[in-house]
Amino acid sequence: MRYTLSMGPHCRRRSFRTIAPIRITSKARGNSMETTVEAGILSLSDAQKSTIHRAASELFAAAVLNLPARLSNRDLSGAGGTKVIGAFVSVKRQGRLRSCCGFLGEETTVAEAIEKAAERTATDDQRFPRVSPLELPYMELETWLLHSPKLIEAKGHDRAAAVEIGKHGVQVARAGNRGLLLPSVATEAKFTPEQFLQQVCMKAGLPPSLWVEDETQLWTFEGLEFGGPIEAGAAKEGALVPGVPYPGEILDRIAKGCADNIFLLYRGATASYVLNGCPDGNVAGIALFINEPGTPETMEVSKMSMRPLMPLQSSLFMLCQGAAAALKQRAKTRHGPQSLNLAIAILFDPVMHGTVAAPDLRGFDPTKRALLVAEGQNNAWLYDPEKTAEQLLEDAAKAAKVTTPEAAGVFSLGICSSGKPLSVVRTVEPQIGPTVRGANQAGRFYPADKDELNATLDKLFEGDAPPAEAWPAVMMPHAGLQYSGKVAADALRRVKIPSTVIVLCPKHTPLGVEWAVAPNEEWALPTGNVPSDPALAKELATTIDGLELDGAAHHMEHAIEVELPLLQRLAPEAKVVGIAIGAGTYARLEKLAEGLAYVLDKRKDDVLFVISSDMNHFATDEENRLLDEQALAALETLDPHKAFDAIMDKRISMCGVRPAVVVMETLKRWNRLNKAVRTGYATTADTTGDKSRVVGYAGMLLG
Repeated sequence: MRYTLSMGPHCRRRSFRTIAPIRITSKARGNSMETTVEAGILSLSDAQKSTIHRAASELFAAAVLNLPARLSNRDLSGAGGTKVIGAFVSVKRQGRLRSCCGFLGEETTVAEAIEKAAERTATDDQRFPRVSPLELPYMELETWLLHSPKLIEAKGHDRAAAVEIGKHGVQVARAGNRGLLLPSVATEAKFTPEQFLQQVCMKAGLPPSLWVEDETQLWTFEGLEFGGPIEAGAAKEGALVPGVPYPGEILDRIAKGCADNIFLLYRGATASYVLNGCPDGNVAGIALFINEPGTPETMEVSKMSMRPLMPLQSSLFMLCQGAAAALKQRAKTRHGPQSLNLAIAILFDPVMHGTVAAPDLRGFDPTKRALLVAEGQNNAWLYDPEKTAEQLLEDAAKAAKVTTPEAAGVFSLGICSSGKPLSVVRTVEPQIGPTVRGANQAGRFYPADKDELNATLDKLFEGDAPPAEAWPAVMMPHAGLQYSGKVAADALRRVKIPSTVIVLCPKHTPLGVEWAVAPNEEWALPTGNVPSDPALAKELATTIDGLELDGAAHHMEHAIEVELPLLQRLAPEAKVVGIAIGAGTYARLEKLAEGLAYVLDKRKDDVLFVISSDMNHFATDEENRLLDEQALAALETLDPHKAFDAIMDKRISMCGVRPAVVVMETLKRWNRLNKAVRTGYATTADTTGDKSRVVGYAGMLLG
């Protein structure tokens, strides 16, 4: 799995200052070891590296344990006073990044640099839960001492020549956005210089193509890296198990206070915002399990946040409010429940254990901790002292509906509970929705008025076109019709449209399941409804693993809706089935293609695939056209896997690359992927005249 390293939150706010090369010579007392920074090049002896690594380990462990992170001996075998312009400390577990923070652009000594970087890595990396003492025995620690910053003065694509992979790290700054990647990122991910510069732009929250622009400032820097397992002394300190913050008597008091509050809130009375006699504190999760005596159902209300943590008392009050509201909704009598059985679980001290594909369960004790599996919007945590760690992992992954084990994170959390076994499952469940899917993007992507929409379509389809031919697939853009409609219309009018059309699009919203086939019977438009084929949609969802009937995913999705007016104009009787595709590995996309080929092979009528996709997003017009040419050339190889790799490796933001791959793989299984023909190309600049930030649009026939 690829990963990127970033500055901690404090470092992101620092300004980068170019510092002249430093020339220093110093000698350690008694052993004649020399430390030199000659023309900006840092050199340390093995003994000095070992001393610094030991010190960084101790500083890091102290910060994890909430102890003062300060060096007792700042000499560091003669290296402590050496000048550097930054430092990063990176910790990994089983080779997987766990935390990394530091700074660049501040001239300081090695001693001061590792103090700052080690403490920040232990406490400040907002991408991950704070490091737990339980993790220290299983971690590797790397120290980077940074030097030799240099502004890249070249222009355009020539900037890549200034970056030497394996030697340079890179930093980018533009309009308040700033990002940094250490030299190891490029070597571990096997980036080219261009990919390295794209990645650092993305790290800064910028479009990946902006590295070529003059307004983007770029620097290279060099670093001396060394490390290894966290020193035994520091790791041993971390083996101390964190204490239980809410023992039985306090937990019972909290549970009783919650039950009292739920009754008060249910009846509209004033509840206690702070539970008397109960402590506060920051926790990672809370769950209330509520049962009315005499009923088999248990209601669960819960909340979780591993970064930042949650204040206990105010979070409990919010959960009690939610529980009271839920009880009101399902009350059987006006007076509601007369008593409640309430169990509570409080989660704390989150620990990362890798992924479902590569778990590292060392340090996990099922009798004291719950196990959490999370992938995308789905997650599940389980606590069962009677099961092994491996059993809990298997059960949690199943409950969380894991589809990509490499992307599903595994965590454990300390737990204080008044019951066992316990579980909380949060998964996105498909929703059938209305039989007619509304024209939800009318007025945004196309005219909401019937006459205006017809006039727009008249203009898009005006003029002569080549005779329509039988093609199994067409790629069309899906921006507003005023921007991409002409390219889409020119592609579609080249195709004989059969009675069934399947539109595959990227999933642009977080709503619904990851892979969703639209369950509606019709699609509403200002010009009249477009029929779907619910029977085919159901068969696809039933047959293909991971594909579900879900109206929520399609509720606000524009990438199918924008194509409907064009399809309706040319083939008003055609049935249109929509499939939205979110994340997915290539192996999963192949499985989806296999399922499509299998289901559609049994049909006697022809089917047209529509790939709904825009091309690259938000580069200059010149750069966008260059990237789009590379993406289209990749598709023209007729090798879907190579095309996918090329587009992803070049960071081309073609949003429909996965739908394109699925269609190409399906056609390949039918021996119908033999030719690709471009039908048109444009960018938003062709409409607006603004070439500073554009999106590309292309039409292509495949068959």
